[in-house]
Amino acid sequence: MDLRPITKRQSGVREHAARRRLWRCQPTAARATACVLPLRPTGASRRAGISLPEVLISVVVLGIGIIAVFSLVSFGALTTKKANNMALAREVAEQQVEEVRADDYDTLAQPAGTQNFAVTEIRGATGTLAWAPYGGTEEDLRRVTVIIQWPGPDLLRGKYELVTYIRDEEDN
Repeated sequence: MDLRPITKRQSGVREHAARRRLWRCQPTAARATACVLPLRPTGASRRAGISLPEVLISVVVLGIGIIAVFSLVSFGALTTKKANNMALAREVAEQQVEEVRADDYDTLAQPAGTQNFAVTEIRGATGTLAWAPYGGTEEDLRRVTVIIQWPGPDLLRGKYELVTYIRDEEDN
């Protein structure tokens, strides 16, 4: 910076050149000229940029969007887990019915009953095999129900029920 004494004409030239650079130069007691950047730009530069309320609104909208995406992802993960549990329960129930058929219907020797079994494929699940006579004239026809239930929060808690009818072929 040039510290030589300046004339009024030179001062005006400096002010004009400084305004073009958005600086305002004013003479002070300590120095011949002090240049400062104005706090509020004037003219076209005042409209350039964004204000604090615009930034705050943008942050709020972005936050709501991020929360929505995370909730959708977590909901999707929970429903996928429940669907996997339902598929496993269906497989276990069908396997129980096949075991009854493979045991030559010895499980169904009593007219009616229930039998609990372990379900290791689903955490905390319990299984129940129930049978009862079905129909009035056919004594060898049994209604077999396999129920598998598992605990969990509302969205993960579940129950699968398989109902089938089995006839003892050896009696015929």
